[in-house]
Amino acid sequence: MTPYRLLLFRVGLSQAEAAALHDVRLDTVKSWCAGRNPVPAGVMAELRALHAFQRRSADEALALAAKAPEGAEIELGYAVDDAEAQALGWPCAAAQHASLGMVVARLGRPVRLVPRGTTLATAAAADAHEAR
Repeated sequence: MTPYRLLLFRVGLSQAEAAALHDVRLDTVKSWCAGRNPVPAGVMAELRALHAFQRRSADEALALAAKAPEGAEIELGYAVDDAEAQALGWPCAAAQHASLGMVVARLGRPVRLVPRGTTLATAAAADAHEAR
């Protein structure tokens, strides 16, 4: 296990998704994961920035959920593919899903996961996010 590989798991990216994020060949990511080649500091910074973005996004979702009536089911909209996730500022759907996983782990109340934009609530949330 290497620090790079551990962080890659933590942010929810596959090696192929990491290669796309870093704009390198898959073989390069595999060598970083195995510890055969040193990982550039900028690459580690990219993963740390993604993790920070995931945490901020999860914190925002938790803050919104706290405003819902007690006992109410919380609806979380997820990106169905990488293109949709990228339109929201994520490198891929898996990165957004990892952030939603943080929300589910910390929420402690009923959650319903739905494809983003498929209900009025998720459509309104998507519109609010895109207005930022």
